[in-house]
Amino acid sequence: MALPNIGTPVRSSGRSCDTWSIEYTCGASGAVTLDTDGDDDGAWTDQDPRVTTPVADSGVAGLTSITFPKCRRVRVLHCSIEEPTAGTGVQMAQVVDIVPSAGTATVRVVDGTFALADATTNARVRVVLQLEYN
Repeated sequence: MALPNIGTPVRSSGRSCDTWSIEYTCGASGAVTLDTDGDDDGAWTDQDPRVTTPVADSGVAGLTSITFPKCRRVRVLHCSIEEPTAGTGVQMAQVVDIVPSAGTATVRVVDGTFALADATTNARVRVVLQLEYN
């Protein structure tokens, strides 16, 4: 099942797949804003009418909930965090708690000591998933 106007249809293990890209900007205290403008900053998030809220603050410091179309299997192709200013701190992002049948996952941000921490204000997070169907 290919998603309309979303990602790039591919095949993996003989099954149909799509890529799903989510980019968001972090605000104060874990707030997140989905980047959908597609302007010259390169931000672009795939959108599907079945996924009304692709990204949301989980309510726990350092964790952000993401939603994507339900599928059979998910592969993380890319996950990164871009600090707004060089030298503002070391942070890493990782996709965890993936549940393909529910279409949910969590992005975890940790600081240089590997402790959960809200991303720096105005940091950009990019996640690219491969969704496998059938």
